[in-house]
Amino acid sequence: MQIPEPSQKFSNLQLELLRLYEHDVDEEELLKVKDFIGKMFLQKLSDKANFSLREKEISPDQLEQWLNEKS
Repeated sequence: MQIPEPSQKFSNLQLELLRLYEHDVDEEELLKVKDFIGKMFLQKLSDKANFSLREKEISPDQLEQWLNEKS
């Protein structure tokens, strides 16, 4: 499998994943990779959210109230 040239506007992550998937992996390994990637991005999002909440001095109670408001 030939990896596309960067001119095709793939991100560095997409290119690396294409290199990884150039090799056959069993379903269990594939699920582990998906789980790892999902957890990594969830942690990144959580870190950014926590930073924003601290920066704007939003309390956990305020956040909980907002999350439970009906639209």
